[in-house]
Amino acid sequence: MNIVKNILLYGIAVDSPEQNSKQAKVHFDRGVEFQEERKYDLAIEEYTEAIRLDPDYANAYLNRGNSYFKKGDYDQAITDFTEAIRLDPNYAEAYRLRGNSYFYKGDNDQAITDYTETIRLYTNVYTNDEYAYYSRGLAHQAIGNYEQAIKDFETALKIDPNYTEAKTNLEEALKN
Repeated sequence: MNIVKNILLYGIAVDSPEQNSKQAKVHFDRGVEFQEERKYDLAIEEYTEAIRLDPDYANAYLNRGNSYFKKGDYDQAITDFTEAIRLDPNYAEAYRLRGNSYFYKGDNDQAITDYTETIRLYTNVYTNDEYAYYSRGLAHQAIGNYEQAIKDFETALKIDPNYTEAKTNLEEALKN
């Protein structure tokens, strides 16, 4: 009925926000499937369509950013993670993934900032994230801040005593 009403009033067919949201979810789900199959270009196309249909779809920005990250396009990934954060300032996963992108670009200071925000959000919301501590430890280690790296690796190990990578990097940081 809405489409008929729009055609009669304006001479054009315009989908309602509810229809756009449902269509966006379909494209999002396709994007997830392509991403799981490591078909990142196809995933990006589906997430882009989901965003076109629902520009406030923070999860679509996050997943599209993750697909760009997997392709090694860290700048585009950062852009999408930043938009997901703009839409949902408490989106801890977006901060963590943006931190990963900065880390892989070699911008360790910005990575540390994002990992710190991830830790703050996870702690305030529901749980600690050993990966965020570990990742922040790697960034501190990369800039020679071994004291803080050691603290972060130790915290990651307190959360998950079997975290092999944290153990290995702790041992390495202790040598410096």
